[in-house]
Amino acid sequence: MNTNSYEEKIQAALDEALNLKRYKEKPQVEIVSSPSYIKEPILVSKSENEKCLIERSINSVRISYLFPFETKQESIDKLVGNMLTKFLMRRADAIPIFRRVAIEGYSISFLITFDHLEKHGKEKILKFLGDFRKDIEKDINSFKLDLNSQARAIAADCMKLFE
Repeated sequence: MNTNSYEEKIQAALDEALNLKRYKEKPQVEIVSSPSYIKEPILVSKSENEKCLIERSINSVRISYLFPFETKQESIDKLVGNMLTKFLMRRADAIPIFRRVAIEGYSISFLITFDHLEKHGKEKILKFLGDFRKDIEKDINSFKLDLNSQARAIAADCMKLFE
């Protein structure tokens, strides 16, 4: 499956899932006070190491992403990726759709309620989620390049001691 197809499938599933209604104030996807308001989850998978789980209810949607860096053993990708997602989740107050803790087995999770859609609009939220997915890889690569250049600078300084 190519990347565009994966991205398009996620966008289409999110577009369908984000047709929410006002129903009480608590997100039903989180508390499940009435199982009849919970819809079948959607799993879009690019590979075993990269997938998106969309859990739906009448008034909320929980979106969880597993990024490929999670499954790499002892790599700089995993270190940088985990630091980035944890940094974002700790800022859940500033970006209310972030969940503080990802669903088990996933890198990061979002919780979108009817109120979020009403305040920001469906198109803006869809654009944010699409951009987020695309940008996380670029951000990780940028962090890795910065880390490598800092390591080279430190190594060069150390080598000067032995000249």
